[in-house]
Amino acid sequence: MPDVVPFTMPSLGADMDEGTVVEWRVAPGETVHRGDVVAVVETDKSDLDVEVFLDGVVHDLVVPVGVRVPVGTVLATIEPAASQGPRRSATAAPVPVPVPVPVAAPEPVALPVPVPAARRAGEERHRAIVSSPVLRHLADELHVSLDKLTGSGPGGRVTRDDVERAARHRLRLTPRARRTAARRGIDLDGLLHDHPELTAAVITGDVVERLVLDTPVVAVPAVVPSSGQLSSGGVDPMRTAIARQMVRAWQEIPHFQVAQSIDVGVALDALLAHNAERSATERVLPAASFLRAAARAAADVPQVNGWWRDGAVVVAEGVHLGVVVALRRGGLVAPVIHDAHLQDLDTLMASFRDLVTRARAGRLRASEMTGATLTVTQLGEGEVDTVVPIVHPPQLAILGLGAVQRRPWVRHDAVEVRPVLRATLAVDHRAVDGRTGSAFLLAFARHLEEVPT
Repeated sequence: MPDVVPFTMPSLGADMDEGTVVEWRVAPGETVHRGDVVAVVETDKSDLDVEVFLDGVVHDLVVPVGVRVPVGTVLATIEPAASQGPRRSATAAPVPVPVPVPVAAPEPVALPVPVPAARRAGEERHRAIVSSPVLRHLADELHVSLDKLTGSGPGGRVTRDDVERAARHRLRLTPRARRTAARRGIDLDGLLHDHPELTAAVITGDVVERLVLDTPVVAVPAVVPSSGQLSSGGVDPMRTAIARQMVRAWQEIPHFQVAQSIDVGVALDALLAHNAERSATERVLPAASFLRAAARAAADVPQVNGWWRDGAVVVAEGVHLGVVVALRRGGLVAPVIHDAHLQDLDTLMASFRDLVTRARAGRLRASEMTGATLTVTQLGEGEVDTVVPIVHPPQLAILGLGAVQRRPWVRHDAVEVRPVLRATLAVDHRAVDGRTGSAFLLAFARHLEEVPT
């Protein structure tokens, strides 16, 4: 057996205990380089592209597609390249590769494991439709019925390409049309079936309203667990994962909050000047300006930037911002902008836009879901002016930002109407005290007043 290094199921967040390999992007014998995506892993929250951590050649794929295994289980073995440094001697004990045992889960979906062609001879191929949480969200957004798709993936698994290909043949719906259909309980598949003349049309909210009388209303029964407890059969896996993490955070972390109202008029004026000569696609949003201020404030007050591990504070060397992203069909993820304190405003905006786009499309990488040192959650799109967040373990703090509101404000000894942002920092009191939390908010406000760079 050649010298090999185990490639294990990574921990992709504090709330992840196990995952399922839903796709291998490599095969035995293929050369891989550090950072290459080699597999897609399904967690309770999303599908993630998992990268390899060294250069080498894939020796064996241990876990087949469809098997759910705990974090730390060996998924594959890799023969490292000679450039990776000294290899183990021939007399050294081989790397143990345990055979994974599928973890029992409520009402599991059985996935067929590919078998040799000789064994398939004369047999009808079983095509099972297997949809991850991300694919279900994507299919809902594109109004594609998964039940009607034939998957092109291993064992008939439906892939992103299958969903997007089907969506290209569907109705073109405006956002208002989607909202109207959802409010009216209209079956969009039924709409297409009953009105084939609309297949190539752009469907607006007015069109949906006019077709209400001709379209059957679908009653969707609410799922109410009979025991009053969260049920894996009745609750979205993402919601269950969020619930598990938040209960842990609230029970284990002694929270306290400090808050400050900040006049962001100077910041918004500077941003307006910064965007003056830019096209719509190049403009920087206020959210990026707030992230920049948060990252630089964390660099100024490093006591809030790190983790609580093994009963002690670990201060991080860089500022890696977790950014809470609300998915269109419900649920949250918090991908990471690494080294955010070193990025200028335009670069940070590009990083933010890219993460949000790929998070909602289900195309995040595993490395973008780990390592956050401070999380920021914003509700700037709504009218909520105050957000009191819960710390994500093992981080030390989370910054909650409400919507910018126009408020009476004393400025230069006179009352003016100014744009005001309410910032709330929730912290782990085991590691951070009120004075330190207040220092962070003061630094955050100070960086908002700087000319964007």
